[in-house]
Amino acid sequence: MSEIRATTISNAAGTGPITLTKQEGVKARCVYALNTPALTDSFNCSSLTDRATGRASVNLTSSMSNATYSLVAMNLYVTSGTAKYWSCACDDNSNTAQTTSAASVVTTYGDQNEEHFWDSPRVNVSIVGDLA
Repeated sequence: MSEIRATTISNAAGTGPITLTKQEGVKARCVYALNTPALTDSFNCSSLTDRATGRASVNLTSSMSNATYSLVAMNLYVTSGTAKYWSCACDDNSNTAQTTSAASVVTTYGDQNEEHFWDSPRVNVSIVGDLA
């Protein structure tokens, strides 16, 4: 097996750092409480914008290369008794378009009869794509 050791990797001209392109993986992630609203943990997320009940925008520190990145979101919904509810957190692109610097998220819950927007106490978001 080969081993590479270096203290500095420079561009071809030797005048600056190399540019890394076409790398896949999670480029931003955050956990936020929309009922507060506040970021509680994050990587490459600078702030949270509370747009309406159940709707938020996660603002990115470093922009993505385009607005067609993949967004995965989950939220916490605690219920009691025998009520059978579903909950969902997903991109809110149909309401507020994703941009290279902000991802829109919606959190909802409901039963077989109706859907409600709500400010979840815990939302997890991961963004995958290329950075600008």
